[in-house]
Amino acid sequence: MFVSISKNNNSISTFLVFTIILGTNIACSFWEARKALTTEESFPLAEIIISTSAILVISILLTFFLQKLKFTGIGDGIVGVVFLTFMLGFKDSYLYFKELLALLVILIVNVRFISLYNKPKSFFQEFEIGSLLGLLVLICPSFFVFVFMILIGFTLVVSFSWRDFVIPLLGMFWVFLLKIIYLFWEDDLLLDNFIRIFISLPKFSLELDLFVTLLIFVFIFELVIILKLISALDNRGIKERVNYWIWIWTGFFLFISLLFFQKEFNKLMFIQFIGLPCSVFSIEYFKVKKPFKVGWKQELIFFCFLISQFAIRIYT
Repeated sequence: MFVSISKNNNSISTFLVFTIILGTNIACSFWEARKALTTEESFPLAEIIISTSAILVISILLTFFLQKLKFTGIGDGIVGVVFLTFMLGFKDSYLYFKELLALLVILIVNVRFISLYNKPKSFFQEFEIGSLLGLLVLICPSFFVFVFMILIGFTLVVSFSWRDFVIPLLGMFWVFLLKIIYLFWEDDLLLDNFIRIFISLPKFSLELDLFVTLLIFVFIFELVIILKLISALDNRGIKERVNYWIWIWTGFFLFISLLFFQKEFNKLMFIQFIGLPCSVFSIEYFKVKKPFKVGWKQELIFFCFLISQFAIRIYT
């Protein structure tokens, strides 16, 4: 039901699905924040607005950008719906508003990379990408491995030269310089205040409870989507493969960052954030077999995925 509605050409029905899932997410965020509130704390309204806005903008930007690339038809919002469903299971998301903002920056960087494909070189745009990556590191230092996207992304979309390496680095340097000037002006120029990177090893437990079982199911759902992508990759055109490879590398860097460079390993954030590239890959899994209808197996799997995310939100 949800998949068929999301993949038709009726933008109103897609908007309705967006509203239902996002509205549930917002209601849960307010409930969680109020439940955790103590008499000495103020209600985190700003954090809720920032985190919810980041989730909404990512969903809308994903949907319309992939429509623009003709990966999906007009009105097809399955990518945004899948991402919103991933975020539905992200409890206390307002506590991670910086990480969600960083996820939005990653999406914008990928959009800028794809927009360079098969077009004349734009050194200003390359400088802009470097500036965005610098901003990403300042917002969330644990994502510093995305700096390597300078090499990988530009190699995929342009004929790479030394200028394509130096110019983005200059953009990053400019952002870092502004941060240093600000800290110097505030007389707070300490290394910990500029950038602090943590290294931690994930801890896994062999004990299975409902929370871990649900996370395993979501992880299997992600693996199924990735396997479907691999089988479909050869049948796509060059531009489509470039787009997918950028997202494959995005998934890899997210995996490394969330696994080894968090202050403390967070299983829930690890599973849900990998959902960003998996949302893009879901195009290949949720295929329309009849006019505006997908197979009942896909509908059932998505329904189980939706219920499991809501159960994760309620159970944790």
